[in-house]
Amino acid sequence: MYESVSTVDDIRYNPATSSFEGLVTFETQDGRTRVAAEYPAPLDMEYDAAIEELRAEAMSSLERPNALRSVTKARLSDNVPTERGGFFPIRELFGNLFGNRAA
Repeated sequence: MYESVSTVDDIRYNPATSSFEGLVTFETQDGRTRVAAEYPAPLDMEYDAAIEELRAEAMSSLERPNALRSVTKARLSDNVPTERGGFFPIRELFGNLFGNRAA
């Protein structure tokens, strides 16, 4: 389900827990899912290896239904192009709401 592009942002080392922490973002057709990840490791661990471990930790947390995550659904304009090149058709919306009646 989450075979997508993923990025790891806000990477930091927490000396209190001796672990790397980061925010992993998965971009899918359905939208964006963000997961906080933590990987216990020494400070001198390779940066690229820490990123891969944070990604793996985030992927495994997606399997748990009660794991904390943020999900942003894809916008309608991202999936279906409108006639005017991305603008929301506000006149059509109000016309449908009020039955295209003249005042």
